[in-house]
Amino acid sequence: MEVLIVLAIVIIGIGIYLGYLAEKKRREALARLAADCGLVYNAGDPFNLPGRLGHIHTFDRGHDREAKNVIHGTWRSREMTVFDYKYATTETSTDSKGRTTTREVDHWFSAMVHRLELPFPQLTIRPEGLLDKIGDFLGFDDIDFESDEFSRKFRVTSENRKFAYDICHVRTMEWLLAHRGWHVELVGGYFLLTTGGTWPAPKFREALDFAAEFFERIPEFVWREYRERAGGAR
Repeated sequence: MEVLIVLAIVIIGIGIYLGYLAEKKRREALARLAADCGLVYNAGDPFNLPGRLGHIHTFDRGHDREAKNVIHGTWRSREMTVFDYKYATTETSTDSKGRTTTREVDHWFSAMVHRLELPFPQLTIRPEGLLDKIGDFLGFDDIDFESDEFSRKFRVTSENRKFAYDICHVRTMEWLLAHRGWHVELVGGYFLLTTGGTWPAPKFREALDFAAEFFERIPEFVWREYRERAGGAR
């Protein structure tokens, strides 16, 4: 029995050490990526991102929220921040004897945010999932577009349907179909990009490029309209 206990401790220790090495390697890769892109890398969170973004649902879940591995700076003329984010939930389980136990579970994911300079309406563009199809059957429909393929593969919602149509024009729909997997939101004064999981270092760069290209595809008449609404003339 003692041998088994020692063996279990050794295995756990090896697992912890390998996890530490993998995280160290990832941090080093992120630091190199930031340097290559002319951006700044912080292992911690210099901006209090949970506090700054707490009004957005994506960052308002659970408790013990924190951010780390923060890359920030100007990328293709826009201030962008990419990072790992964590929130915790308390989960309860009952065994076969009716005994109840609770445990804290950490949930990590990566995200990219860019503070919007104009008061764009809320907009969500994300891949269509099984639950969405069930929702459609129950009458919770999203916005449909001229492209049947795009309407089938993406779920788009907005408080302003015209804005959604203006953003998702033909070229942008074709581009989004070629870059599936991203979850785009314009909400709470921010552009937000996630996928639901934690990204390897190269994916941080992909997120930066995707965000820059998304804004480059917004038609000039949309920029002009919302500049006028904001009372500016840039």
